Parts: sequence; C-alpha cells; structure tokens
Amino acid sequence: MLKKKRIQKQMTELELAKKIGRSEGHVSKLETHPEKCNPGVKLILKLAKELSLNPVKVFLFFVKNIKDQDK
Repeated sequence: MLKKKRIQKQMTELELAKKIGRSEGHVSKLETHPEKCNPGVKLILKLAKELSLNPVKVFLFFVKNIKDQDK
C-alpha cells in the first residue's frame, strides 16, 4: 500500500525519506517488510500526511502485516 501510493504521487523513496526525516533504506523496509517494522505514532502521522492517507489506514497496514507474520 505504501509503495503503491508513493509511486502514484510520483515520489522516489529518497524524496519520501527526506520528507519524513528517515533514510531511504528505512522507507524501503517500511514498504517491503512492514512486518519487521514498529513505527511510532509520529512516523505513522508523517507517512499519512506525505502520502495523503488516513493515519488509521496506515496504522492498520502495519498491524495487519504483523498479525499475518504471527500466523
């Protein structure tokens, strides 16, 4: 979901990383391995803002991936 939305907004990983104050590698990990990430509320809010998403939707994206990993 994050990568798809970033691409729709014609934004590179590096551009998003700069906007949210993280490294390009961190953005890549958030997009490709969300089950291994534990983003805080501030990061979720920044991602939601920059990607024009509802913060709850971003939060649930990470929760779902963590739950799927536990199966």
